Amino acid sequence: MASSSLTPKVALAKQDFLETKATNFKNYITGFNPSSKVLDFISKFEKDQLIPTIATNLIPIVTSKMTLVASNDLMKELQVPDEKKDEVQKKICAYLEMFVEVLLSK
Repeated sequence: MASSSLTPKVALAKQDFLETKATNFKNYITGFNPSSKVLDFISKFEKDQLIPTIATNLIPIVTSKMTLVASNDLMKELQVPDEKKDEVQKKICAYLEMFVEVLLSK
């Protein structure tokens, strides 16, 4: 009985963690003067849309090893200084993969 009563707490902790990381991700992306296309994409990382966004948009990208392609698409819509492009792309990939990893973890 005790373990089943922990399940909602674990799920809530995962949700809180993802919400915090989603806020960090949105703040990071907005620091590069994103296009309206990117602003629309990151608006889906709000609390009420976060889990469905990860499930429907990110899981297929990450599981099909298309994270780099997705980050390239985002990078085209950001104003990133040339000297920071590799760093920013790696960080975007890390965020996308982290969202999926946390959602799929037990």
